[in-house]
Amino acid sequence: YLACAASGNSVNFYFQAGATYYFQAGSMSSAGGNLQLNLLEIVPPANDNFASASVIDTLPHSSTVNITDATIEPNESQVHCSSSQRTVWYSFTPTANGTVRADMAGSSFSDISLNIYQATGSGMEGLSFLTCPHYPNTAAAFNVQAGVTYYFQAGSIFSGSGDVHLDLQELQQPANDNFADAEIITSLPFNGSVDSTRATIELGESSFCGSTPQTQSVWYSITPATNMVVRADMAGSSFSD
Repeated sequence: YLACAASGNSVNFYFQAGATYYFQAGSMSSAGGNLQLNLLEIVPPANDNFASASVIDTLPHSSTVNITDATIEPNESQVHCSSSQRTVWYSFTPTANGTVRADMAGSSFSDISLNIYQATGSGMEGLSFLTCPHYPNTAAAFNVQAGVTYYFQAGSIFSGSGDVHLDLQELQQPANDNFADAEIITSLPFNGSVDSTRATIELGESSFCGSTPQTQSVWYSITPATNMVVRADMAGSSFSD
């Protein structure tokens, strides 16, 4: 099995010389009728493949590419926040530690797919998933380390074509963004407020409430002197999710 297309959409894929390919065409719910199959040779974008990822040298970065003729490579990972039948790749190797925000706002479709990885080995097999934006968000922030390469797999979930717009910018993260820098709560009651817009998810950070991973988080800690029962809530936050 390679790929599929339904409901009038198209799918792009690679042909290898000497290999034979079969197409299983039909209908899902209708009684059938005149069936037409169309094949057309296309030219994918220059950064269609992982090995040909567009190299981002400096921040801020902004670029747009049309993914109508983009493909999915054999063995390309599609098991994270969202999958796509068409993707393009970008890479970025920072020269200093920091926090980066990746944003696909401005793309010609709203069903954006953006998976962000850290290279911990060679090839696609050496990618460690970091984070991704979740609908209706178009952006996600993450920490970067100098000399480490990060990859961006960008596409659409359902749309068959359109423009991918990618923006990268460096951010200043909250003081308690990381687990090691958790804000220490010394007494109760406690009421603390922080702008989490520029907060990130650390590599290996887990999310336990619900099946949807968080796209940013901040940390707090408390060490009570006596046994007690405590209520924690986030009432008063400017968002509900």
